[in-house]
Amino acid sequence: MAESAGAVTLTVQRQVDTNSAVSVDYATSDLTATSGLDYTGVANTLAFGPTERLKFFSVPILNDGLKESARTFRLTLSNPTGTTLGGTKTTTVTIVDNDQGFQFESASCTVAEDAGTVRIGVLRGSDENIPATVDYATADIRSNTPGR
Repeated sequence: MAESAGAVTLTVQRQVDTNSAVSVDYATSDLTATSGLDYTGVANTLAFGPTERLKFFSVPILNDGLKESARTFRLTLSNPTGTTLGGTKTTTVTIVDNDQGFQFESASCTVAEDAGTVRIGVLRGSDENIPATVDYATADIRSNTPGR
């Protein structure tokens, strides 16, 4: 699920006994994603009428603007009323980051002492149609060579 999708819609399917009303609870739980930061946690009850086989519900996905690895959360079905749970009681949702990342073109750079300047390339993520900025700074690295 793309971080920019806004929500993920999930389907709960009733397998058997469609002649009576039944219900089941559902709830989210954090794995590597955090409720309130990456998605909005939900917990509720799905009530199926006598002939209903499918129910849908949505979990909001939060687009945060930070470059992150994929994050996951779990949805769990529990507390069935008038029926039993099937074999698949949980599902995992993966949130795939959509934010641009920056990186140096190379992990190291060598330049002659009298070069005057050095060009260091910076690459950005895949969506180059969106304006983006990155801060940079230089720092001294102390040499382990005696006398320096």
